[in-house]
Amino acid sequence: DRGLVRVGIADNDKTQYTKILIDNLKDKCRILELEESEIQGQLINAKIDYAISIDKDFTKELLAMKDVQV
Repeated sequence: DRGLVRVGIADNDKTQYTKILIDNLKDKCRILELEESEIQGQLINAKIDYAISIDKDFTKELLAMKDVQV
């Protein structure tokens, strides 16, 4: 765990797909699951190196072949 990049994730979609996505990232980084409102403070206080926000309906839009971003 030492030396891994610390990534805060706010999962606003909370689907099986986003859970799988987060689980796959755990192999490559140290993941902290956060609320959207916590991200800025965590970044400012150097508790995380990066933040990812997954919007509500991310999975639905992805499956509908829409252009989605995190």
